[in-house]
Amino acid sequence: MFYFTGLYEHTLDKKNRVTIPSSFRQELANGVVIAKGFDACLEGYPAERWEEKAQKALAKDPKHPLVRKYQRHIFSTASQAIPDGQGRVLLPAPLREYANIKEEVVFVGIGDHFEIWNKDDWKEYEAEMTSQAPPDWTELP
Repeated sequence: MFYFTGLYEHTLDKKNRVTIPSSFRQELANGVVIAKGFDACLEGYPAERWEEKAQKALAKDPKHPLVRKYQRHIFSTASQAIPDGQGRVLLPAPLREYANIKEEVVFVGIGDHFEIWNKDDWKEYEAEMTSQAPPDWTELP
């Protein structure tokens, strides 16, 4: 199984496209879905993994208000794309606005997916994260 790892800095071009890191491209050749994440960043999934995530979200009880909120959060602005020959994908305006992305971005490997952050927001988050004691991984939910 492929795991997204590493940290990569990129810049949006004038058409609001971003170049996918070269080490991610083969895994995304059949398509990528970029959606709102948490912590004011974007999440990117290979099309196949997005399908799994979508099915799990849709299997929840839509009568529950938190389920509806979650479904709206992830589906409302999700963008499907196939990277072009140079590995670029468009970041639509609603996604850029949500994640405060203007020009410089950071791709962060998260194992089964990746995140896209505004570069300055990532630096702030990383500084906060490294100033805290590391979590006891055995106690995480």
